[in-house]
Amino acid sequence: MVARTVIVQMTKIRIHLNSKDKLADSILSLNRCGIDGAYEMTLTRLPQKRTDQQRKALYRYFNLLATALNDGGYDVQTVLAKAIGRDWDAEGVKSLLWKPLQVAITSKESTADADTKEYSIVYEKLDLHLCEIFGVHVPFPSKEKL
Repeated sequence: MVARTVIVQMTKIRIHLNSKDKLADSILSLNRCGIDGAYEMTLTRLPQKRTDQQRKALYRYFNLLATALNDGGYDVQTVLAKAIGRDWDAEGVKSLLWKPLQVAITSKESTADADTKEYSIVYEKLDLHLCEIFGVHVPFPSKEKL
C-alpha cells in the first residue's frame, strides 16, 4: 500500500468557533495544512445570541406585562388604538408590542436572532413608552425570578 500526500492550496477559510474544543480542533487542522507562504489570521467576536436565561426572562416579561396591562384596565384596543378589545396574553405582548419594535430597531424578525444587547434596547424603548403613555412599568425579570 502506497501512502499519498494531498496538498491543498489554501486561499481563504472561515471557521466558526463557539467552544474551546472547536478552537483546539481548528488549530490542529490548520497545523496539518502546513505553511507555504505568509498568512493572516483575524478573529472577530460575534455578538452573543440570547442566552437560555434571557429567553426565559423575555417570556416571563411578556406574561408579567400582559398581567399588568390587564390589571390596569388596558385592553389591546386601548393600547394599540386599532385592535378589537381583548385582554392581553404573553403571545399578544410578543406579537403586537415586542416584535414590531424589535424589527424596527434591529431588523430581526425572530426574538431568537436578537443578541443580548438588542434585548436591552428593545425592552428600554418599550418600557419607556408604556410608562409615559399608560403609567405601566414592569421590570425585566432577573435570573432569580425565572
